[in-house]
Amino acid sequence: MKTDNICEKYSQDKIKINTWIEDDIFFVEGNIKALLFLSDLIRAQAMELENDNICIGPNLAGNKFFSKKAKFGILIHNTDSAK
Repeated sequence: MKTDNICEKYSQDKIKINTWIEDDIFFVEGNIKALLFLSDLIRAQAMELENDNICIGPNLAGNKFFSKKAKFGILIHNTDSAK
């Protein structure tokens, strides 16, 4: 499944990912659906051989999946893609 399909699949769910850094640790917080969304998105990007990355964030595409408290976006980069 493509990353766009994953975003579409979860678009109606109430997903609110929170991200922040504390003591040099990058935190990702969310409920079960939010974490399953992220795991499905990572898996889809791992299988993507044409587009080498997807970037979502509170001020970027995919902002509907982030809480208002989120400080950072997430870029998932597949180093094995054709690009």
